[in-house]
Amino acid sequence: MQTIHILGLLALTCTLVQGQACLKTKLSDGESLEFTNSEDNTNCWMVFRKRRSATGNLVLSCPEFELDPKCKRSRLVVKGSETKRFCKSQNVNVEEDGNVMKIRLAFRASAQIGALRCTVSVQETTMTSTQPPPPSNTTNSCQCGIAKRGQRIVGGEETQINEYPWQALLRQTNSDFPFCGGTLISEDWVLTAAHCVTGEENSPGFAYVSLGEHDVRLTTESEVIDSEILRIIVHPNYSSRNVDNDFALIQLKDKIKFDDSTVVRPACLPNEDLTTRTGQDVVVTGWGTIRYEGRASEFLQEVTLKLVDFDQCETRLNTALTDNMFCAYEDGKDSCQGDSGGPLIYAETTFYDVIGVVSWGYGCASPNLPGVYANVHKARAWIDQYVGEPTCARPGL
Repeated sequence: MQTIHILGLLALTCTLVQGQACLKTKLSDGESLEFTNSEDNTNCWMVFRKRRSATGNLVLSCPEFELDPKCKRSRLVVKGSETKRFCKSQNVNVEEDGNVMKIRLAFRASAQIGALRCTVSVQETTMTSTQPPPPSNTTNSCQCGIAKRGQRIVGGEETQINEYPWQALLRQTNSDFPFCGGTLISEDWVLTAAHCVTGEENSPGFAYVSLGEHDVRLTTESEVIDSEILRIIVHPNYSSRNVDNDFALIQLKDKIKFDDSTVVRPACLPNEDLTTRTGQDVVVTGWGTIRYEGRASEFLQEVTLKLVDFDQCETRLNTALTDNMFCAYEDGKDSCQGDSGGPLIYAETTFYDVIGVVSWGYGCASPNLPGVYANVHKARAWIDQYVGEPTCARPGL
């Protein structure tokens, strides 16, 4: 049960139901509502709306806030015009200039629950009144595949913040649980693995896409764009039997504006089959488990592998591959559980092509056993059918 104090005068209790709203209320200017946590909390959404007559902003403040120090078992999720997540001992102060604020206290059964006391109110705006100029349409001037660098994946290392600005993270809507990766390839399309979303084509609301994410525990180190999903398209020739044509496209509800203030950018799609360049370095990125059946990484990780000869890969795996697959390997390094759907990229001089989608393998970083990836160039005609002309040009063109 959750106890909620409205205006300090009235106490309400409500049963929390997984993924559903346990409270819906409207507030006028000057009104406030206080809520605390209790040990038997489960996931639910509290929905706060401004009354039509209200002119102020919805404001969330938590003078007492101490959740699980590992950020794994408890956190506070706040959704408005953007999504913010809080854990550990943080200063929580969120102002929403829209009409709705949704708040969820996410606790697992074994969570360490400290003090938590928060108030939602409608107050006069404290946001700056200076509005930035509307973003210009830079579709024709932006460039794809440009990594951002200042100067776990198994055996990997943490990336720089927003180093790979096309990296996408798929999260379950009801739990915010990250379950697969993806690659932003245009202003409103993300490429991922079919095995991540198959069966959900008619239920796009089951997940949402995060762009610009780095540390999944924090909301302050990077500007994250959370987008609802408009539709999911699985490759028509995908086979769950042998994981052939492991491709899916996710269309975002809102298009990304690629102006100077946007931290995300699309990767380039390959114009030729680069997977045959045996021995060349490629990079895989994701938040997957750091070892087989281990814990997921909290930071976006990267690992450098080498392309493996197709016939040699079949021999080493003792498995027949299809022409829509290729392999990459490096001793002690690999993609792993949770990296599925994410990008394998190839450096073309100063920019990157996404040439592979993380697909399958035997274990993670198993000796002499390469990982298997879906060959993006083989699916290029199918991708172009939906995505159309590239949103951002390849550098040098």
